[in-house]
Amino acid sequence: MNPRPLPSQKILQELFDYDPQGFLRWKHTARAKKAGAIAGCVHPDGYRKIGVNGVKYPAHRLVFQWHYGTCPKSLDHVNRDRDDNRIENLREADPSQSVWNRDGWSASGHKNIEVTPSGTYRAKISFHGQLFRKTFKTLEEAIAYATNQREQLHGDFATHGCL
Repeated sequence: MNPRPLPSQKILQELFDYDPQGFLRWKHTARAKKAGAIAGCVHPDGYRKIGVNGVKYPAHRLVFQWHYGTCPKSLDHVNRDRDDNRIENLREADPSQSVWNRDGWSASGHKNIEVTPSGTYRAKISFHGQLFRKTFKTLEEAIAYATNQREQLHGDFATHGCL
């Protein structure tokens, strides 16, 4: 999150038009900014940043503020695409929920599944500091368990993507 407060909804709506594809477009031409051009650029972290009055802000936070006049402390991209700032792809999320909505890395190639030294598969899912883990003989059993646990524990924030 940016340490400075976001520009007001009024200022944002004076500076930008919202494009339903999730972009803010400059309303007026000024210096290198041309009216109708998509504002900002994508940074190495995958997030689009937009400069307003010398401060760079994450575009998703500006889009949310542009629409609602307020922005929660933490936002999540539903489809996990950091540059998809369509308003319907943005939702309030606490830090745990944001983590649940990420692809997970593991040597097994499946989220929340690790291969044990004995060749079995261990599913590990966390939920508010609690760890749920179970060991299975087959990868398919571990995947089924992990998928079910994520759906039950993480609800709308459950992500099942494989690497």
